[in-house]
Amino acid sequence: MEYICLNCGHITENLICPNCQHTISENEYNKVIEKAQKSIRYGYYYRKKAEKDLDIHYNLLSPTNYLEWIAAAVLAGVSYDLLKYLAIKVYNHVKDKLKSNERYSMILDILNDERKFREFVKYLQEYKDGLVTLDEDKKKYIEEELRADFMGEKAHELYQKEKRVPNAQDFLSFLEEAKEKNAFSVKPQNNIKAFLLLKEE
Repeated sequence: MEYICLNCGHITENLICPNCQHTISENEYNKVIEKAQKSIRYGYYYRKKAEKDLDIHYNLLSPTNYLEWIAAAVLAGVSYDLLKYLAIKVYNHVKDKLKSNERYSMILDILNDERKFREFVKYLQEYKDGLVTLDEDKKKYIEEELRADFMGEKAHELYQKEKRVPNAQDFLSFLEEAKEKNAFSVKPQNNIKAFLLLKEE
């Protein structure tokens, strides 16, 4: 498995960076990457779909770790110039691996096209800020997807644990849990602590 050092941006195969010796636990790394996944899924993919058609709801694939690395840097508040530097670094690392795979063509498009990359970064920054500038219909669309995904995850957890599908009472308890966690709305987020030593070489 490949990782990106969340301190200096070095791409490596373990959680101890050979470049800066920064160490992070798998659990902490996964927390950052999970936030990055959500920012891509709801801040970019579903927003792009909402801009095309508010009446169709999609079940989208999860983002790949290559875009998650860029998203984590956006969530850390890294400057645009350093984001571009990191994108070039990631692009050069993955371009030969991904050219033969059609599923990854969007990654290469985003990393290789200045306009698409700028839009990607802008949308993730706006997601991080709580989508306050997005019109209400599009924001509602994204929050409906959050709701559907949350309920689906809870139903899956229940099935894995008890080998049964949820009943009405289960769905009510899922809704109650979601209210407690405020899981159905996009809220502004603080910068994550990452990429403190990222600099152009």
